Amino acid sequence: MLSKMTLSKVNIATILLGLLAVALGNTLGLAIVNMSNPMYAVYGIVAIIVGLYAVNIALLDPEKPLLFLVFMTYLNLNDVLQKFHGTPSILLPYLAFYIFVIIFRWWWYGERPKGWGPITFFVVWYLAMTMGSMLYAADPNRIMPNLDHYQKAMAIAIFVTIFTHTAATLRRVIWALMVVCIILGTLAIHQEVTQNYRDNYGGLSVAQERSITGNMGKGGGEFRIAGPNFAPNDFSVFLIALLPLAMNTFWTERKPINSFFASWALIACLGAIILTYSRSAFLGMVLVIFLMFVFRPPSPKIMMMILFLSILCLPLVPTKYMERMSSFGKIVSSDAGVTQDASLKGRLSENQAGMLMFKDHPFLGVGFYHFSYHYQSYARQIGIFDDLGENSAPHNLFLQLGSELGLMGLTWFGCMNIYLLWSLWQARQDFFKAGLPDSAGTAIALAVAGISFSLTGIFCHISYSRMYWLIWGVMFSVPNVARRELQIVFKLSEAQKAKALTK
Repeated sequence: MLSKMTLSKVNIATILLGLLAVALGNTLGLAIVNMSNPMYAVYGIVAIIVGLYAVNIALLDPEKPLLFLVFMTYLNLNDVLQKFHGTPSILLPYLAFYIFVIIFRWWWYGERPKGWGPITFFVVWYLAMTMGSMLYAADPNRIMPNLDHYQKAMAIAIFVTIFTHTAATLRRVIWALMVVCIILGTLAIHQEVTQNYRDNYGGLSVAQERSITGNMGKGGGEFRIAGPNFAPNDFSVFLIALLPLAMNTFWTERKPINSFFASWALIACLGAIILTYSRSAFLGMVLVIFLMFVFRPPSPKIMMMILFLSILCLPLVPTKYMERMSSFGKIVSSDAGVTQDASLKGRLSENQAGMLMFKDHPFLGVGFYHFSYHYQSYARQIGIFDDLGENSAPHNLFLQLGSELGLMGLTWFGCMNIYLLWSLWQARQDFFKAGLPDSAGTAIALAVAGISFSLTGIFCHISYSRMYWLIWGVMFSVPNVARRELQIVFKLSEAQKAKALTK
Protein backbone atom coordinates (compact mmCIF):
# COMPACT_ATOMS: atom_id res chain seq x y z
CA MET A 1 0.00 0.00 0.00
CA LEU A 2 2.83 2.34 0.91
CA SER A 3 4.67 1.68 -2.35
CA LYS A 4 1.54 2.37 -4.36
CA MET A 5 0.97 5.64 -2.52
CA THR A 6 4.59 6.68 -3.07
CA LEU A 7 4.42 5.75 -6.74
CA SER A 8 1.23 7.74 -7.09
CA LYS A 9 2.86 10.78 -5.53
CA VAL A 10 5.87 10.39 -7.81
CA ASN A 11 3.58 10.29 -10.85
CA ILE A 12 1.64 13.33 -9.64
CA ALA A 13 4.86 15.27 -9.07
CA THR A 14 6.04 14.41 -12.58
CA ILE A 15 2.69 15.44 -14.08
CA LEU A 16 2.77 18.77 -12.25
CA LEU A 17 6.27 19.45 -13.57
CA GLY A 18 5.11 18.52 -17.07
CA LEU A 19 2.17 20.93 -16.89
CA LEU A 20 4.52 23.64 -15.65
CA ALA A 21 6.84 22.97 -18.59
CA VAL A 22 3.92 23.26 -21.06
CA ALA A 23 2.78 26.54 -19.51
CA LEU A 24 6.27 28.01 -19.64
CA GLY A 25 6.74 26.79 -23.19
CA ASN A 26 3.56 28.52 -24.35
CA THR A 27 4.61 31.70 -22.56
CA LEU A 28 7.97 31.66 -24.29
CA GLY A 29 6.33 30.96 -27.62
CA LEU A 30 4.21 34.10 -27.26
CA ALA A 31 7.27 36.07 -26.14
CA ILE A 32 9.20 35.19 -29.29
CA VAL A 33 6.76 37.20 -31.40
CA ASN A 34 7.64 40.41 -29.51
CA MET A 35 11.35 39.68 -29.07
CA SER A 36 13.96 41.39 -31.25
CA ASN A 37 16.35 38.43 -31.09
CA PRO A 38 14.52 35.07 -31.10
CA MET A 39 17.74 33.29 -30.07
CA TYR A 40 17.29 34.66 -26.58
CA ALA A 41 14.05 32.73 -26.39
CA VAL A 42 15.84 29.58 -27.56
CA TYR A 43 18.43 30.01 -24.82
CA GLY A 44 15.62 30.55 -22.34
CA ILE A 45 13.83 27.38 -23.45
CA VAL A 46 17.01 25.33 -23.11
CA ALA A 47 17.68 26.77 -19.65
CA ILE A 48 14.13 26.04 -18.51
CA ILE A 49 14.22 22.47 -19.85
CA VAL A 50 17.51 21.79 -18.07
CA GLY A 51 16.20 23.46 -14.94
CA LEU A 52 12.98 21.47 -14.91
CA TYR A 53 14.92 18.26 -15.46
CA ALA A 54 17.15 19.14 -12.52
CA VAL A 55 14.13 19.96 -10.35
CA ASN A 56 12.49 16.66 -11.29
CA ILE A 57 15.64 14.74 -10.36
CA ALA A 58 16.06 16.64 -7.09
CA LEU A 59 12.47 16.14 -5.98
CA LEU A 60 12.52 12.42 -6.77
CA ASP A 61 16.16 11.65 -5.91
CA PRO A 62 18.00 14.37 -3.93
CA GLU A 63 21.27 12.41 -3.96
CA LYS A 64 22.27 13.58 -7.45
CA PRO A 65 22.11 17.31 -6.69
CA LEU A 66 23.91 16.55 -3.42
CA LEU A 67 26.84 15.09 -5.34
CA PHE A 68 26.95 18.14 -7.58
CA LEU A 69 26.86 20.42 -4.53
CA VAL A 70 29.87 18.58 -3.06
CA PHE A 71 31.70 18.67 -6.39
CA MET A 72 30.88 22.33 -7.06
CA THR A 73 31.87 23.44 -3.56
CA TYR A 74 35.26 21.76 -3.32
CA LEU A 75 36.11 22.73 -6.88
CA ASN A 76 35.34 26.34 -5.89
CA LEU A 77 33.29 26.44 -9.07
CA ASN A 78 31.07 29.33 -8.00
CA ASP A 79 34.00 31.70 -7.44
CA VAL A 80 35.78 30.53 -10.59
CA LEU A 81 32.74 31.16 -12.77
CA GLN A 82 32.22 34.59 -11.26
CA LYS A 83 35.82 35.77 -11.46
CA PHE A 84 37.02 34.22 -14.71
CA HIS A 85 33.80 33.96 -16.72
CA GLY A 86 31.66 36.81 -15.43
CA THR A 87 28.67 34.67 -14.52
CA PRO A 88 26.32 35.48 -11.64
CA SER A 89 26.53 33.42 -8.46
CA ILE A 90 25.15 29.90 -8.82
CA LEU A 91 25.68 28.96 -5.19
CA LEU A 92 22.99 31.09 -3.55
CA PRO A 93 20.19 29.97 -5.93
CA TYR A 94 21.37 26.38 -5.52
CA LEU A 95 21.17 26.61 -1.73
CA ALA A 96 17.74 28.25 -1.93
CA PHE A 97 16.63 25.44 -4.22
CA TYR A 98 17.89 22.86 -1.72
CA ILE A 99 15.80 24.45 1.02
CA PHE A 100 12.79 24.07 -1.28
CA VAL A 101 13.67 20.40 -1.86
CA ILE A 102 13.81 19.74 1.89
CA ILE A 103 10.46 21.42 2.50
CA PHE A 104 8.83 19.72 -0.49
CA ARG A 105 9.98 16.23 0.45
CA TRP A 106 8.94 16.79 4.06
CA TRP A 107 5.47 17.94 2.98
CA TRP A 108 4.96 15.57 0.04
CA TYR A 109 6.69 12.36 1.12
CA GLY A 110 6.72 12.89 4.88
CA GLU A 111 10.55 12.72 4.92
CA ARG A 112 11.60 14.74 7.91
CA PRO A 113 15.23 15.91 7.87
CA LYS A 114 17.31 13.76 10.19
CA GLY A 115 20.74 13.98 11.75
CA TRP A 116 20.97 17.76 11.64
CA GLY A 117 20.84 18.30 15.41
CA PRO A 118 24.55 18.12 16.36
CA ILE A 119 25.85 20.18 13.44
CA THR A 120 23.11 22.76 13.93
CA PHE A 121 24.13 23.09 17.57
CA PHE A 122 27.72 23.98 16.61
CA VAL A 123 26.53 26.26 13.80
CA VAL A 124 24.26 28.20 16.16
CA TRP A 125 27.07 28.40 18.72
CA TYR A 126 29.43 29.85 16.12
CA LEU A 127 26.86 32.32 14.79
CA ALA A 128 26.06 33.46 18.34
CA MET A 129 29.75 34.21 18.95
CA THR A 130 30.40 35.99 15.68
CA MET A 131 27.19 38.02 15.61
CA GLY A 132 27.50 38.72 19.32
CA SER A 133 30.92 40.27 18.71
CA MET A 134 29.09 43.15 17.00
CA LEU A 135 28.30 44.39 20.52
CA TYR A 136 31.95 45.07 21.35
CA ALA A 137 33.91 45.06 18.07
CA ALA A 138 35.60 48.31 16.99
CA ASP A 139 33.91 48.26 13.56
CA PRO A 140 30.65 46.22 13.71
CA ASN A 141 29.82 47.05 10.08
CA ARG A 142 32.57 44.74 8.79
CA ILE A 143 31.16 41.66 10.53
CA MET A 144 27.97 40.81 8.65
CA PRO A 145 29.36 41.15 5.08
CA ASN A 146 32.21 38.76 5.94
CA LEU A 147 29.97 36.45 7.95
CA ASP A 148 27.87 35.92 4.81
CA HIS A 149 30.50 33.54 3.38
CA TYR A 150 30.46 31.49 6.58
CA GLN A 151 26.67 31.29 6.58
CA LYS A 152 26.66 29.80 3.09
CA ALA A 153 29.37 27.37 4.11
CA MET A 154 27.36 26.26 7.14
CA ALA A 155 24.25 25.80 5.01
CA ILE A 156 26.22 23.52 2.69
CA ALA A 157 27.44 21.48 5.66
CA ILE A 158 23.91 21.05 7.02
CA PHE A 159 22.56 19.97 3.62
CA VAL A 160 25.37 17.43 3.23
CA THR A 161 24.62 16.06 6.71
CA ILE A 162 20.88 15.76 6.01
CA PHE A 163 21.09 14.07 2.60
CA THR A 164 24.04 11.73 3.26
CA HIS A 165 22.08 9.03 5.03
CA THR A 166 23.26 5.69 3.56
CA ALA A 167 26.63 4.02 3.15
CA ALA A 168 26.13 4.02 -0.62
CA THR A 169 25.53 7.78 -0.65
CA LEU A 170 28.57 8.35 1.57
CA ARG A 171 30.71 6.36 -0.86
CA ARG A 172 29.47 8.47 -3.78
CA VAL A 173 30.15 11.68 -1.86
CA ILE A 174 33.75 10.54 -1.34
CA TRP A 175 34.02 9.72 -5.04
CA ALA A 176 32.73 13.19 -5.92
CA LEU A 177 35.68 14.55 -3.92
CA MET A 178 38.00 12.11 -5.70
CA VAL A 179 36.86 13.53 -9.05
CA VAL A 180 37.86 16.96 -7.75
CA CYS A 181 41.25 15.47 -6.81
CA ILE A 182 41.72 14.08 -10.30
CA ILE A 183 40.75 17.32 -12.04
CA LEU A 184 42.75 19.75 -9.91
CA GLY A 185 45.76 17.49 -9.45
CA THR A 186 46.02 16.57 -13.12
CA LEU A 187 45.78 20.21 -14.19
CA ALA A 188 48.46 21.18 -11.66
CA ILE A 189 50.85 18.46 -12.85
CA HIS A 190 50.20 19.29 -16.50
CA GLN A 191 50.87 22.95 -15.78
CA GLU A 192 54.20 22.12 -14.15
CA VAL A 193 55.30 19.68 -16.84
CA THR A 194 54.48 22.07 -19.68
CA GLN A 195 55.61 25.18 -17.74
CA ASN A 196 52.36 26.75 -18.92
CA TYR A 197 51.98 29.02 -15.91
CA ARG A 198 50.30 31.88 -17.75
CA ASP A 199 47.27 29.75 -18.61
CA ASN A 200 44.81 29.45 -15.74
CA TYR A 201 42.91 26.54 -17.35
CA GLY A 202 39.59 28.30 -17.16
CA GLY A 203 40.36 29.44 -13.62
CA LEU A 204 40.77 25.90 -12.26
CA SER A 205 44.56 25.97 -12.01
CA VAL A 206 46.07 29.36 -11.27
CA ALA A 207 49.86 29.64 -10.90
CA GLN A 208 51.11 32.48 -8.74
CA GLU A 209 54.60 33.92 -9.01
CA ARG A 210 55.97 33.50 -5.50
CA SER A 211 59.30 32.97 -3.81
CA ILE A 212 60.35 29.30 -3.70
CA THR A 213 64.14 29.33 -3.46
CA GLY A 214 64.57 33.04 -2.78
CA ASN A 215 63.92 34.66 -6.17
CA MET A 216 61.37 37.27 -5.21
CA GLY A 217 59.49 39.61 -7.49
CA LYS A 218 58.69 39.59 -11.17
CA GLY A 219 61.01 37.74 -13.48
CA GLY A 220 62.11 35.26 -10.83
CA GLY A 221 60.53 32.47 -12.81
CA GLU A 222 59.23 30.66 -9.72
CA PHE A 223 55.58 29.67 -9.66
CA ARG A 224 53.44 27.94 -7.06
CA ILE A 225 50.19 26.23 -8.03
CA ALA A 226 47.22 27.83 -6.30
CA GLY A 227 44.37 25.77 -7.75
CA PRO A 228 40.94 27.30 -8.45
CA ASN A 229 41.36 30.88 -7.26
CA PHE A 230 43.04 30.02 -3.94
CA ALA A 231 46.36 30.99 -2.42
CA PRO A 232 48.98 28.19 -2.65
CA ASN A 233 48.99 27.48 1.09
CA ASP A 234 45.20 27.36 1.28
CA PHE A 235 45.08 25.07 -1.75
CA SER A 236 47.50 22.70 -0.04
CA VAL A 237 45.33 22.63 3.11
CA PHE A 238 42.29 21.47 1.12
CA LEU A 239 44.32 18.87 -0.76
CA ILE A 240 45.77 17.45 2.46
CA ALA A 241 42.22 17.04 3.80
CA LEU A 242 41.47 14.92 0.70
CA LEU A 243 44.70 12.90 1.00
CA PRO A 244 43.45 10.40 3.65
CA LEU A 245 40.23 9.95 1.68
CA ALA A 246 42.24 9.25 -1.49
CA MET A 247 44.45 6.80 0.39
CA ASN A 248 41.47 4.97 1.86
CA THR A 249 39.71 4.84 -1.51
CA PHE A 250 42.83 3.41 -3.15
CA TRP A 251 43.11 0.79 -0.41
CA THR A 252 39.48 -0.34 -0.50
CA GLU A 253 38.44 -0.32 -4.17
CA ARG A 254 38.56 -3.80 -5.66
CA LYS A 255 37.30 -3.39 -9.20
CA PRO A 256 40.19 -2.69 -11.62
CA ILE A 257 38.57 0.40 -13.13
CA ASN A 258 37.78 1.86 -9.70
CA SER A 259 41.26 1.03 -8.45
CA PHE A 260 42.74 2.81 -11.47
CA PHE A 261 40.81 6.01 -10.83
CA ALA A 262 41.54 5.79 -7.10
CA SER A 263 45.28 5.55 -7.77
CA TRP A 264 44.95 8.46 -10.21
CA ALA A 265 43.25 10.55 -7.54
CA LEU A 266 45.94 9.69 -4.97
CA ILE A 267 48.87 10.48 -7.28
CA ALA A 268 47.20 13.67 -8.51
CA CYS A 269 46.53 14.78 -4.93
CA LEU A 270 50.13 14.17 -3.83
CA GLY A 271 51.51 15.85 -6.95
CA ALA A 272 49.38 18.95 -6.47
CA ILE A 273 50.37 19.20 -2.78
CA ILE A 274 54.03 19.16 -3.77
CA LEU A 275 53.52 21.79 -6.49
CA THR A 276 52.09 24.26 -3.99
CA TYR A 277 55.60 24.33 -2.48
CA SER A 278 54.02 24.82 0.93
CA ARG A 279 56.26 24.03 3.90
CA SER A 280 53.28 23.61 6.21
CA ALA A 281 51.75 21.23 3.68
CA PHE A 282 54.88 19.08 3.79
CA LEU A 283 54.51 18.62 7.55
CA GLY A 284 50.77 18.03 7.21
CA MET A 285 51.28 15.50 4.41
CA VAL A 286 53.86 13.52 6.40
CA LEU A 287 51.69 13.46 9.54
CA VAL A 288 48.53 12.48 7.61
CA ILE A 289 50.32 9.61 5.89
CA PHE A 290 51.69 8.50 9.27
CA LEU A 291 48.23 8.57 10.89
CA MET A 292 46.70 6.61 8.03
CA PHE A 293 49.37 3.90 8.23
CA VAL A 294 48.87 3.65 12.01
CA PHE A 295 45.05 3.69 12.18
CA ARG A 296 44.15 2.46 8.68
CA PRO A 297 47.05 0.29 7.49
CA PRO A 298 46.82 -1.08 3.94
CA SER A 299 46.92 -4.74 3.00
CA PRO A 300 50.28 -6.26 1.97
CA LYS A 301 49.17 -6.21 -1.67
CA ILE A 302 48.35 -2.52 -1.52
CA MET A 303 51.61 -1.88 0.32
CA MET A 304 53.56 -3.42 -2.56
CA MET A 305 51.68 -1.23 -5.03
CA ILE A 306 52.46 1.85 -2.92
CA LEU A 307 56.18 0.99 -2.88
CA PHE A 308 56.13 0.47 -6.65
CA LEU A 309 54.40 3.81 -7.29
CA SER A 310 56.77 5.54 -4.86
CA ILE A 311 59.81 4.24 -6.72
CA LEU A 312 58.32 5.51 -9.98
CA CYS A 313 57.22 8.94 -8.73
CA LEU A 314 59.87 10.04 -6.21
CA PRO A 315 62.51 10.85 -8.89
CA LEU A 316 59.95 13.22 -10.48
CA VAL A 317 59.78 15.49 -7.41
CA PRO A 318 61.21 18.92 -8.43
CA THR A 319 64.58 19.81 -6.92
CA LYS A 320 63.15 23.21 -6.00
CA TYR A 321 60.75 21.43 -3.69
CA MET A 322 63.58 19.91 -1.66
CA GLU A 323 65.31 23.28 -1.50
CA ARG A 324 62.11 24.88 -0.29
CA MET A 325 61.62 22.25 2.42
CA SER A 326 65.22 22.65 3.60
CA SER A 327 64.38 26.23 4.64
CA PHE A 328 62.68 24.74 7.72
CA GLY A 329 66.15 24.74 9.24
CA LYS A 330 66.24 28.52 9.14
CA ILE A 331 63.48 28.69 11.74
CA VAL A 332 65.58 26.95 14.37
CA SER A 333 69.14 27.61 13.18
CA SER A 334 69.58 31.37 13.65
CA ASP A 335 67.74 34.62 13.85
CA ALA A 336 69.49 35.79 10.71
CA GLY A 337 68.08 32.83 8.82
CA VAL A 338 64.58 33.84 9.76
CA THR A 339 64.96 37.46 8.76
CA GLN A 340 66.33 36.45 5.36
CA ASP A 341 63.05 34.71 4.55
CA ALA A 342 60.47 37.47 4.13
CA SER A 343 57.62 34.96 4.25
CA LEU A 344 58.69 33.55 7.61
CA LYS A 345 59.39 37.02 9.00
CA GLY A 346 55.93 38.26 8.04
CA ARG A 347 54.23 35.23 9.56
CA LEU A 348 56.13 35.52 12.82
CA SER A 349 55.18 39.17 13.17
CA GLU A 350 51.52 38.40 12.49
CA ASN A 351 51.64 35.50 14.97
CA GLN A 352 53.06 37.82 17.62
CA ALA A 353 50.32 40.36 16.95
CA GLY A 354 47.68 37.63 17.30
CA MET A 355 49.14 36.52 20.63
CA LEU A 356 49.03 40.08 21.94
CA MET A 357 45.40 40.46 20.84
CA PHE A 358 44.50 37.26 22.69
CA LYS A 359 46.42 38.42 25.74
CA ASP A 360 44.53 41.73 25.83
CA HIS A 361 41.11 40.19 25.02
CA PRO A 362 41.30 36.59 26.32
CA PHE A 363 37.61 35.77 26.77
CA LEU A 364 35.77 37.26 23.76
CA GLY A 365 38.57 38.41 21.44
CA VAL A 366 38.67 41.62 19.42
CA GLY A 367 35.67 40.64 17.30
CA PHE A 368 34.99 38.49 14.25
CA TYR A 369 37.08 39.47 11.21
CA HIS A 370 38.89 42.15 13.22
CA PHE A 371 42.45 40.82 13.20
CA SER A 372 43.44 42.93 10.20
CA TYR A 373 41.65 45.94 11.70
CA HIS A 374 43.87 45.86 14.82
CA TYR A 375 47.05 44.43 13.30
CA GLN A 376 48.77 47.72 12.55
CA SER A 377 48.56 49.02 16.12
CA TYR A 378 49.85 45.74 17.58
CA ALA A 379 52.62 45.51 14.99
CA ARG A 380 53.94 48.87 16.18
CA GLN A 381 53.96 47.57 19.76
CA ILE A 382 56.39 44.82 18.79
CA GLY A 383 58.53 47.18 16.72
CA ILE A 384 57.31 46.21 13.25
CA PHE A 385 56.34 48.90 10.78
CA ASP A 386 54.72 47.68 7.60
CA ASP A 387 51.69 48.56 5.55
CA LEU A 388 49.91 45.20 5.37
CA GLY A 389 46.66 46.65 6.72
CA GLU A 390 43.72 44.61 5.40
CA ASN A 391 46.15 42.10 3.86
CA SER A 392 47.37 40.99 7.28
CA ALA A 393 46.29 37.58 8.60
CA PRO A 394 47.19 35.52 11.66
CA HIS A 395 48.43 32.54 9.56
CA ASN A 396 47.34 30.28 12.40
CA LEU A 397 43.86 28.86 12.87
CA PHE A 398 44.15 28.83 16.64
CA LEU A 399 45.45 32.39 16.82
CA GLN A 400 42.68 33.42 14.44
CA LEU A 401 40.02 32.01 16.73
CA GLY A 402 41.78 33.14 19.90
CA SER A 403 42.47 36.72 18.79
CA GLU A 404 39.04 37.31 17.21
CA LEU A 405 36.72 35.19 19.39
CA GLY A 406 38.84 34.52 22.48
CA LEU A 407 38.51 31.46 24.68
CA MET A 408 34.92 31.07 23.50
CA GLY A 409 36.12 30.50 19.95
CA LEU A 410 38.84 28.06 20.97
CA THR A 411 36.38 26.18 23.17
CA TRP A 412 33.93 25.92 20.28
CA PHE A 413 36.60 24.51 17.97
CA GLY A 414 37.89 22.08 20.58
CA CYS A 415 34.43 20.80 21.52
CA MET A 416 33.41 20.30 17.90
CA ASN A 417 36.57 18.35 17.06
CA ILE A 418 36.31 16.18 20.18
CA TYR A 419 32.68 15.41 19.37
CA LEU A 420 33.48 14.58 15.74
CA LEU A 421 36.43 12.31 16.56
CA TRP A 422 34.45 10.48 19.24
CA SER A 423 31.42 10.11 16.92
CA LEU A 424 33.55 8.84 14.04
CA TRP A 425 35.18 6.26 16.30
CA GLN A 426 31.75 5.06 17.42
CA ALA A 427 30.61 5.02 13.77
CA ARG A 428 33.62 2.88 12.90
CA GLN A 429 32.50 0.28 15.44
CA ASP A 430 28.91 0.40 14.17
CA PHE A 431 30.07 -0.12 10.59
CA PHE A 432 32.05 -3.20 11.62
CA LYS A 433 28.99 -4.56 13.43
CA ALA A 434 26.94 -3.93 10.28
CA GLY A 435 29.47 -5.84 8.17
CA LEU A 436 30.74 -2.73 6.33
CA PRO A 437 34.52 -2.64 6.89
CA ASP A 438 35.09 -0.30 3.93
CA SER A 439 32.75 2.28 5.45
CA ALA A 440 34.58 1.85 8.76
CA GLY A 441 37.76 2.76 6.91
CA THR A 442 36.03 5.84 5.50
CA ALA A 443 35.17 6.92 9.05
CA ILE A 444 38.85 6.71 10.03
CA ALA A 445 39.93 8.56 6.89
CA LEU A 446 37.47 11.36 7.62
CA ALA A 447 38.75 11.58 11.20
CA VAL A 448 42.29 12.01 9.84
CA ALA A 449 40.97 14.63 7.39
CA GLY A 450 39.50 16.53 10.33
CA ILE A 451 42.77 16.24 12.24
CA SER A 452 44.62 17.58 9.19
CA PHE A 453 42.81 20.91 9.56
CA SER A 454 44.26 21.22 13.06
CA LEU A 455 47.73 20.19 11.87
CA THR A 456 47.84 22.63 8.97
CA GLY A 457 46.05 25.18 11.15
CA ILE A 458 49.33 25.73 12.98
CA PHE A 459 50.51 27.56 9.86
CA CYS A 460 47.29 28.54 8.07
CA HIS A 461 44.14 30.35 9.16
CA ILE A 462 40.65 29.78 7.74
CA SER A 463 40.38 31.73 4.51
CA TYR A 464 37.89 29.73 2.43
CA SER A 465 35.37 28.45 4.95
CA ARG A 466 33.27 26.46 2.48
CA MET A 467 35.88 23.72 2.14
CA TYR A 468 36.29 23.35 5.89
CA TRP A 469 32.56 23.18 6.50
CA LEU A 470 31.99 20.75 3.64
CA ILE A 471 34.40 18.23 5.17
CA TRP A 472 32.91 18.85 8.61
CA GLY A 473 29.45 18.28 7.14
CA VAL A 474 30.49 14.90 5.75
CA MET A 475 32.02 14.03 9.13
CA PHE A 476 28.80 14.93 10.95
CA SER A 477 26.81 12.70 8.59
CA VAL A 478 28.82 9.52 9.20
CA PRO A 479 27.45 8.61 12.67
CA ASN A 480 23.89 8.85 11.30
CA VAL A 481 24.83 6.65 8.35
CA ALA A 482 26.42 4.06 10.63
CA ARG A 483 23.40 3.91 12.96
CA ARG A 484 21.02 3.56 10.02
CA GLU A 485 23.02 0.74 8.44
CA LEU A 486 23.26 -1.05 11.79
CA GLN A 487 19.50 -0.73 12.28
CA ILE A 488 18.89 -2.24 8.83
CA VAL A 489 21.12 -5.22 9.67
CA PHE A 490 19.41 -5.63 13.05
CA LYS A 491 15.94 -5.57 11.48
CA LEU A 492 16.98 -8.11 8.85
CA SER A 493 18.37 -10.35 11.56
CA GLU A 494 15.17 -10.08 13.58
CA ALA A 495 13.08 -10.81 10.50
CA GLN A 496 15.15 -13.90 9.73
CA LYS A 497 14.79 -15.12 13.31
CA ALA A 498 11.03 -14.61 13.18
CA LYS A 499 10.86 -16.45 9.87
CA ALA A 500 12.88 -19.34 11.29
CA LEU A 501 10.55 -19.61 14.29
CA THR A 502 7.49 -19.83 12.11
CA LYS A 503 8.85 -22.83 10.21
